[in-house]
Amino acid sequence: LLDLGDLIQYLIVLLEPELNRPANRVYRHNLLNILSTAILSSNAQYEHPDIIKRLDITLNKTANDKDGWSIFSLNYDCSSPITTILTDRSISDYRKISNFLWRVKRVELALDRLWQIHNSFSRTLNTLPSLRSLVHLSNLLRLEMHHFISAAENLNSVISVHERYLNDMLEKL
Repeated sequence: LLDLGDLIQYLIVLLEPELNRPANRVYRHNLLNILSTAILSSNAQYEHPDIIKRLDITLNKTANDKDGWSIFSLNYDCSSPITTILTDRSISDYRKISNFLWRVKRVELALDRLWQIHNSFSRTLNTLPSLRSLVHLSNLLRLEMHHFISAAENLNSVISVHERYLNDMLEKL
């Protein structure tokens, strides 16, 4: 799912106001409308219609949920014949990986915004000798976090390699 080009970027930005709400005030129908808007605004609109219609949103509410981010899950509905190969357990594992990568994308967006804020204030703050080292350290920390996020996103390339492997196997059947 996270390989659908700019869809995820549009989706995360459009969903942010909704998912920042308390979990009990987040409604699936609103999120589905936002998903449709993101699809039409991105290159995902050119994907095969069967792929797009399988995109779905679920809200996994529990008593401890604070906001919409904690209950949101973007899913891909797997049905026959692929479920012959993918077990319920493997689909569940893919969903866990997808949810993790979704959280990574959210952190990446926050880091990008932090970088913009940092750049707009860094020249001013660097003129103050007492803050210069603090600004430098904060920039180093942001870069370390960004490096970690990039490494976590490499998991997405592992999934892509796995998908190519599965496709090769299916072609040989």
